[in-house]
Amino acid sequence: MKNPLLKISLLVMISVLTACSNQWREADAGLSSEQVVKLLGEAGSANGQSAAIIKSLDDSNASVYFAEAPGNMGTVASVISLTYFNFLGKDDAFTYRNISYVRIFLIDNPSSANQSASLIIGIKESGSDTLSYYNFTGVGVFGSADYVTILKDPTSGREIVLESWDVEEEEFKNVIQVRVSDVTAQGDERYIGKFSTLVGYGQ
Repeated sequence: MKNPLLKISLLVMISVLTACSNQWREADAGLSSEQVVKLLGEAGSANGQSAAIIKSLDDSNASVYFAEAPGNMGTVASVISLTYFNFLGKDDAFTYRNISYVRIFLIDNPSSANQSASLIIGIKESGSDTLSYYNFTGVGVFGSADYVTILKDPTSGREIVLESWDVEEEEFKNVIQVRVSDVTAQGDERYIGKFSTLVGYGQ
């Protein structure tokens, strides 16, 4: 069981092995648990499905993995590094360049009947003042060294597959990177990029 994280202000150097070199990433969330919960509350106030997901945080074992951009954690392109956004109902022409601000919440609840997983993404499109939220729910499965979950938008039925290797003893580490795939209309899984860095907040 991970210790509660009452205050997160991390400078994290993550070495990502690539074909050519090691790339170092920095993340500084600079937010307390209370501030992250407040941001979640904003999502719940704006979107009924988000509000239902947030109820899982009543469980003291639930953890939230969070990122936002632009800001301390980097640019929009670095935080939500995806080639396609069809899983949000966008067409192929939509890219990160169409996003002026993003929040990502990945919620892991190991004490639920099935280990529930939820994803809330808030996006403000360029030229808009509205922060729109997208919600996905499913069941997460931890292996000895990896994690995978297939999440579904309860309204549209669109699916997304998340994987992470930042796992230790069948729990997430405090800072994780998440590999992202969507599911095409033909039912094929397609790799589309990653959430480069999410910082963990225990309850």
